Amino acid sequence: VGDYGEGVLAVQERLNALLRKAGLYEVHKGQMNQMVDNLACAESNAGLAERLYAAVPVAVELIDEINRAVFEKKPLSVRFERNFE
Repeated sequence: VGDYGEGVLAVQERLNALLRKAGLYEVHKGQMNQMVDNLACAESNAGLAERLYAAVPVAVELIDEINRAVFEKKPLSVRFERNFE
């Protein structure tokens, strides 16, 4: 169960049971945070984790830059003209 308590696991199991009963399990299960990683997704999960951790220092710098723009009237860099690259 990892860092999750048994109570959280019980709630997860109840939610999955309700989705099955409503006939929506196959449609909505992927939208929920599951307690046990799907081993078939290990490579994808690792890639997403790497992107997440790499994005943190970028986000910190961008937030600092916004603060400088607001409080020190400094211009924003061209980085703010990018999208979700």
